[in-house]
Amino acid sequence: MTESNQILNDGVFILQCGVQCSSWGKKGEDSMVALLLKNNPSFVLDKDQNYAELWMGSHPSFPSVVRNEKGSIPLADLIKSDSSKTLGVNVAAKFNGELPYLFKVLSIDKALSIQAHPCKQLAEKLFREQPHIYKDPNHKPEMAIAITKFEALCGFRPVEEILSFFKEVKELLPIVGQSAVDNLISAEMASDKRVKQSAVQHALKEVITCLMKCDEKVIEHQLSSLVARLEDCHKNGESTAPYLGHLLLRTHKQFPGDIGCFFVYFLNHLVLEPYEAIFFQPNVPHAYLVGDIVECMASSDNVVRLGLTPKFKDVDLLLQMLDCMPQTLESTKFTPYVSAEDPSVCVYNPPVDDFSVKKIQIDRGTLFYKLMPIDGPSILLVLSGSGEFTYNTGCTNFSRGTVIFISCNENVQLVNISPNEDVLLFQAYCDMQPLE
Repeated sequence: MTESNQILNDGVFILQCGVQCSSWGKKGEDSMVALLLKNNPSFVLDKDQNYAELWMGSHPSFPSVVRNEKGSIPLADLIKSDSSKTLGVNVAAKFNGELPYLFKVLSIDKALSIQAHPCKQLAEKLFREQPHIYKDPNHKPEMAIAITKFEALCGFRPVEEILSFFKEVKELLPIVGQSAVDNLISAEMASDKRVKQSAVQHALKEVITCLMKCDEKVIEHQLSSLVARLEDCHKNGESTAPYLGHLLLRTHKQFPGDIGCFFVYFLNHLVLEPYEAIFFQPNVPHAYLVGDIVECMASSDNVVRLGLTPKFKDVDLLLQMLDCMPQTLESTKFTPYVSAEDPSVCVYNPPVDDFSVKKIQIDRGTLFYKLMPIDGPSILLVLSGSGEFTYNTGCTNFSRGTVIFISCNENVQLVNISPNEDVLLFQAYCDMQPLE
């Protein structure tokens, strides 16, 4: 009997997950990623290390590994050895026998790059033509759920807000030029709603193109001038709220001279409280700024970067693919719903087949809890609480940081739950309707 077949006698598997340390991550015990790893006997905390990401899934960059007394095997190999059992027939057929999502925890201390992700068709083209940069052919819709207070830039602001910054922030106009701004004003004033929508997106793309194509020396000069002016205002006790002073200076301190600093005036600045969420469709520009999140996405690592990064910026590609539809601040948020079957469950169900996420919050004092079976594969993360998981072929202890893979339609119960702790779980899953 092969190693994978030995392990597949079970339907629930404890995962050892990949960890990425990056300069933007939080250090030591300030990082949620590090706190989740602390109960792993092999983990040794380094208080000076930036623990940025915990990867849960089968993506080859940081693949999870299944380990138990029967052996060890990469999760991807275990799934492929019997995809109909692990994924379920429908998910296996839809996604070619592969886990369709990647689940993560991110602990962010410094802004990540302003970026967007390609649609499926473009991702396939980029993978064919530039596999050294775009390393898989998949799209990457993604969802971020705050687990602490969390800040992000997401989608273009309403046009009236953008135009107000051209009045308040005098350093912007020499970069973009009066002609592009006038075209945006004209588009915003269009009376026909259908004409206006198209005209606004076209004019906004022209503004962003002018910004991105501006001479680097002009960008540096105008940004330095703006930073000096804001710092003087703060020294004199003057408010810089009309110029987003604190946000601009914080961003510039992290990425001095970077063109991405100016995007605080074009993209919505979103502040999420715990368990609020955002969902990113393809081509929507965004950047994570600070905080801890659970993130779920299609299983891809395709990123097209625009700013706030020393990495490669594919400006021409991003300008071609960019979604320039303005959004209100509230419309950028993604609203979950409470499960009708179980009020302990909050469901984040985005408009894609690849993934959904459940937040499961079990009241303190509950000693037994049964997870609802899912007609597809799921990954369960324990954010707090302790006890035992029991399932058809066995049981395993759980505590903060435990991660398990649950095969299709497997029954899992929580027993002997500690009465002194709140239990908080996040479950990523794919639950396909039968294929016609």
